[in-house]
Amino acid sequence: MLLLTVRMLIEFILRNNYHGFFEIEKPCAIALEKANFLITNMFDPNNLYSRFAFFESEIEAVNKKFSVNLLFFCFVLKNNKGSY
Repeated sequence: MLLLTVRMLIEFILRNNYHGFFEIEKPCAIALEKANFLITNMFDPNNLYSRFAFFESEIEAVNKKFSVNLLFFCFVLKNNKGSY
């Protein structure tokens, strides 16, 4: 719930301070997507708290999600060496 509040607050601040920019649909969608991506990477890089289902799940489900994300991250790092 805290991340949802932060996302809504950031969107409110951006829309109120940059009226002209946020009246155009496509740049508005891109800017909000990038803001949400930044918030997620800063406060919840493992995506454990962004979904309400994990609050209701047992610890085994959360651990499984974390291990799958970790395996995927290792796979990406292994296959993308030096591509940055």
